[in-house]
Amino acid sequence: MKDVHLIVNGMVQGNCWIVGENQECYIIDPGDEANKIISWVERHYAKVKAILLTHGHFDHCGAVDEVAEAFKCPVYIDFQDLVYIGTPTKKASEALFGVDLVLKTPLKSLADFKDDNITVLKTPGHTPGSVTFLFKDIKAAFTGDCLFKYSIGRTDLPGGDYNEMLASLKFLASLPDDYMIYPGHEPAGSMKEIAYGLNPYISAYHKHH
Repeated sequence: MKDVHLIVNGMVQGNCWIVGENQECYIIDPGDEANKIISWVERHYAKVKAILLTHGHFDHCGAVDEVAEAFKCPVYIDFQDLVYIGTPTKKASEALFGVDLVLKTPLKSLADFKDDNITVLKTPGHTPGSVTFLFKDIKAAFTGDCLFKYSIGRTDLPGGDYNEMLASLKFLASLPDDYMIYPGHEPAGSMKEIAYGLNPYISAYHKHH
């Protein structure tokens, strides 16, 4: 059975998720504190299959270079979000936090990512290339900064689009009650608890099933 482990990191308390089984794992959104992420993974897994990025903001991929170097693993992102990595004017991070993120690691397009158990959903709104990773066997959705337990991601940063966000939320609200939502910030929660009162955006769209 797959194990899901959370490492909260960085000044904006981003969620880095480690999803593993047997000796292999995926790392989702290594944002900061690379050493903390690397040491935990080294203790629990022999191999990192890939780093998967929900979007291109610094608090979700700031530790990519060090983590990818440590594990010699590929890094996947939706290429629409490449603009946030290496183009200072486009990066919300620079205006907000003075962070200038330029990744040296070669990045692969999620269009080329293949794992029969993982579905990559395009869920724009926070950024144009925001995605959600569905792990079908454990009924888990890693939603990045689209859907949180109590709220939703910002749409007022460069590339944000409120109407796209609402469309993405409506899409995610169709997930069954027993799916676990693992967001980019805030705690995890089941779709059932998120839809029934915790999150007004999802409550509006969710059909009980």
